[in-house]
Amino acid sequence: AIIGMSGRFPGALTLDRFWRNLTEGVESIRFFSTEELVSSGVDPALAAHPDYVKAAAVLDGAELFDAEFFGFTSREAQVANPQQRLFLECGWEALERAGYPPTSHHLCVGVFATAGTNAYADVCRPLVECGLVTPFQVGLGNDKEHLACRVAYKFDLKGPSLIVQTACSSSLVAVHLACQSLLAGDCDAALAGGAYVRFPAQSGYVFEPGHMYSRDGHCRSFDASATGTVRGDGVAVVVRIGATVLILVIIAVLRLALAAIGGIGHPVGVVVEVGTAVMVFVAVRVLGLVRTLIGRPQYVVSIGVGRRLSTARVGGIAAVVTAGRNRHRLRSGYPAREADGGRGAEARGGEAANQPR
Repeated sequence: AIIGMSGRFPGALTLDRFWRNLTEGVESIRFFSTEELVSSGVDPALAAHPDYVKAAAVLDGAELFDAEFFGFTSREAQVANPQQRLFLECGWEALERAGYPPTSHHLCVGVFATAGTNAYADVCRPLVECGLVTPFQVGLGNDKEHLACRVAYKFDLKGPSLIVQTACSSSLVAVHLACQSLLAGDCDAALAGGAYVRFPAQSGYVFEPGHMYSRDGHCRSFDASATGTVRGDGVAVVVRIGATVLILVIIAVLRLALAAIGGIGHPVGVVVEVGTAVMVFVAVRVLGLVRTLIGRPQYVVSIGVGRRLSTARVGGIAAVVTAGRNRHRLRSGYPAREADGGRGAEARGGEAANQPR
């Protein structure tokens, strides 16, 4: 299960803004003037080339970083590649959103990360020549092979730390390996994702017929007028947990809820399930209930009209009240073995049975 996410994208420094841009058809590609390109270090002759496309999807604020928060000295932060800095920020945010901020939990968390190659180390060379930093510090801050271990060290994570490099599929393979690690029991939770930030950011490319990059700087996926893609930056991180941890979370939530109403140690009359109908979720929730509740509940109410998100929970309340008023239950189909703790309870479709309130 994915329980936390964070991301930074061109024109969207939050996932909510990213989704709005997608739904509203916002194009986040920027077009640069020749002056902007030259000031960023692009050769004037190259910028003036007729086939040079002055466009890219730039990540705003990539130069910003809260060094003190992550335990960096100002000089360490200066030589740290923007990809490492942004992955640290997004990784921390994703874990916070998941409810497991670094250093405040006892889970074994793995890190599965990837990053690109850029020219940021060249910016650090004058600092080495002046003796302000060492080549080792620059290498540590810029070699992508150190990314996962640096995140694990800064967050005090105890799980496996792997760097993944499979070209364009790297971040997806990182998520896949995180899932495999969870299934194998190597970790309880996994931080997986990737960062790619070009440097210099304000730079374009030379169009070549038959190459992958667009002729006019626009990216038109699945469109008859498409001529290629455009370079772009971004960072995205997800937090995944295994089924065992998910069961423990459900048990903890149930116990807190029971404690709040003084119900610990007493049978529970009604359990409401909001129409998940995804078997792995059903199995996880049933196991959580079995390990928490005393005896079997009198009613199990399932709302089988899909997950209506913001109205689902109040819909559960309405279903419980309706069931109590009408004094019956409707049963349709046959419960899966996973939904009855593997016992395969018998059920007959469409049966209505009188029940006491």
